[in-house]
Amino acid sequence: MLESLNRFFAAWLSAFKSMFSLGVLGSFFLLALTQGFVLFCLVIAPSSSFGGVPIEILRSWFSPAAGHYPEHFVLLPWMFFRLSIIAYGLVGVLAYGVATGAFSRKFIGRWEYEGSLLGAVTSRYLPLMIVWAVTTAIAFAIFSNIPGWFADWTFGSPRRVIFIETLTGAGVVGFMSIFAYTTVALVIDRLPFLAAVRTSARQFVAHPLATFFLLGIPYLITVPFSMIASKSELIATKFRPETVIYALVVVILVQFFANIMTCGPVTHYYLSEPSRE
Repeated sequence: MLESLNRFFAAWLSAFKSMFSLGVLGSFFLLALTQGFVLFCLVIAPSSSFGGVPIEILRSWFSPAAGHYPEHFVLLPWMFFRLSIIAYGLVGVLAYGVATGAFSRKFIGRWEYEGSLLGAVTSRYLPLMIVWAVTTAIAFAIFSNIPGWFADWTFGSPRRVIFIETLTGAGVVGFMSIFAYTTVALVIDRLPFLAAVRTSARQFVAHPLATFFLLGIPYLITVPFSMIASKSELIATKFRPETVIYALVVVILVQFFANIMTCGPVTHYYLSEPSRE
């Protein structure tokens, strides 16, 4: 227990010291830039310069209110977060892989494989994508429905709503914790797909609390800002509707930091496992 606790705090300290690596900052900056581009496209979509095509797509995907003022800005967080899932799949998977390799190189002082870091990660892109797609789909299918299951119980009770939302968030973190180490196992240890999943699951079973909090603490940082962005109707009413855009920009910046502080400690904790020595 003490050994695991020491490794936990060492993982955070080492991540803070190593986070300014170009490979780390550059990877997650690219992801944040992609999210920013998604937000920019959603904001300018109602422009007549595009002939109405983007808005018709958004209306068919999300709501007939898309493109109408101020409803478009009320819908903005909902549209942004769902399209950001695609951005995470296409760019985030690669960003996490490269950042994992960059953190590893900082932690152990070398890169153990021939060729570039980007090339090594790209060669593992398919299994990384499969893990992301499967875990995201399962988590979304299960946990997005939990608030609806308890809608009658929570109706009219803010405390019950907060309780269910907290329980749902903890469930998401707990589920994703099972697969927390798959990226490190795939990129650093070069394990086959199923072996990487099994290794991650074994690590989680051996250290469930440490793994949960390695993911949970950065996730907790994002919650208040995501909640602010989700209150878009209130923001649009109290301030100008365009204020929602700035709330989402803050969310992107907070997620940038949270991504770094998820990837670094998880990588260090995995690499410091005594059985690897």
